Amino acid sequence: MNNILWVEDQPDQGIKRIIETLRSMHPEFIVKLETDAETAVSLLNKKSYDLVILDVRLMPDKGPVPDEARTKGKTILQELRSGTIGGETRRDVPCIIFSAIINQKDKIEIMEVSPPPLAYFEKPVALRDFLDVIRRHLGGGR
Repeated sequence: MNNILWVEDQPDQGIKRIIETLRSMHPEFIVKLETDAETAVSLLNKKSYDLVILDVRLMPDKGPVPDEARTKGKTILQELRSGTIGGETRRDVPCIIFSAIINQKDKIEIMEVSPPPLAYFEKPVALRDFLDVIRRHLGGGR
């Protein structure tokens, strides 16, 4: 089984379709969709994942939008790479960034994290390209 954590604050029909496609084509892929950044960090503290798909902008469900929410996914990625999540070194957790257009500076910072994400996709995404990156990493030839 391959465990995938997808962190996305506003999963639209396109994202739900991608998840359904993954599940139907690859029943060995277990995809957990999490809409809350803090809950996602808690999950990362408790369990190992074979792949993390991160949105960069993770807005809270209610209330004002703090500045740090605009790049919360980037913060989660940096924490994963520094080993601060769960107190364990998890620098090797593969990540894919899947986000709406953000500024070029943030995109460069994300891609310079070591090790860098497997890929950076801007929404909307070409389904085939996105699935190809996941399959190449986790296996599955369909």
